[in-house]
Amino acid sequence: MKPKLPQLPFITREMFAFDHGSTYELRVALQTDVAGTIALLGSSREAPFRYNMTPVADGSTEIFTFKVTDIPTFLTLFHATGSYEHGSCYAKLYLRINGTTRWMMAAGFMSAQQQLSWPMQVSKSPIPGRGRMRTILSADPAAGAEASITVPNGQIYKVNGVSVQIVTDATIANRFLQLIMTNPSGQRWVGINDTAVTASLTRNYTFSQIGGPSGTNQESEFLCNLPGNIWLDEASTIATSTIGIESGDNIGIMAVHVEQFWEAE
Repeated sequence: MKPKLPQLPFITREMFAFDHGSTYELRVALQTDVAGTIALLGSSREAPFRYNMTPVADGSTEIFTFKVTDIPTFLTLFHATGSYEHGSCYAKLYLRINGTTRWMMAAGFMSAQQQLSWPMQVSKSPIPGRGRMRTILSADPAAGAEASITVPNGQIYKVNGVSVQIVTDATIANRFLQLIMTNPSGQRWVGINDTAVTASLTRNYTFSQIGGPSGTNQESEFLCNLPGNIWLDEASTIATSTIGIESGDNIGIMAVHVEQFWEAE
């Protein structure tokens, strides 16, 4: 006869009345754009275990499934290698029985400062409720072309500010540089400074939520107001659109400061 288990402060498969031949699995869903190794450490009543995961880091949701012999007594999900900042990785951990998900055990952001654990979450977010602060750079446009950024798959950007430079050629004309943000539904947010840029000049544009007039300039620095709370989902675009641009005008690399979040897939 099998010896009676002692009273334990955690659930085991033998506490259930249904088929003791059931299969048990742990499933991890990861979203990240940072390359590295993520480890799942844990133990059941029988033995400790470790599983390593190496996501492709393209922002899409990746699923990893591991067979276990029993309901784990504890679990920790952490970054074994890689430079993970706050908000750079979102993870969900599930228990599956007979091929069906039965229990979400943990979910949340992971970073070097924050791991996920079960049955208790022991590490707390250093900046609760906030995303990952990033500066996104556009490609360097060719002469006469505009700068543009597209929000990647699986990501959401909260736009904090944008900076970009224009160097005009010798053609006598007035240029007006605009910033246009467009989501997949066609909704647009526009920032513009109504001061013309003429021939052979260098002008630096800063688009920010300043709450003041849009035409605030100081020599080569143009300050432009943006609407507040701009949220852009995947496939949205952030681009310059210059009225009167000439073929020899050079728009530089655009820098966009965002708070990045992950979109559920």
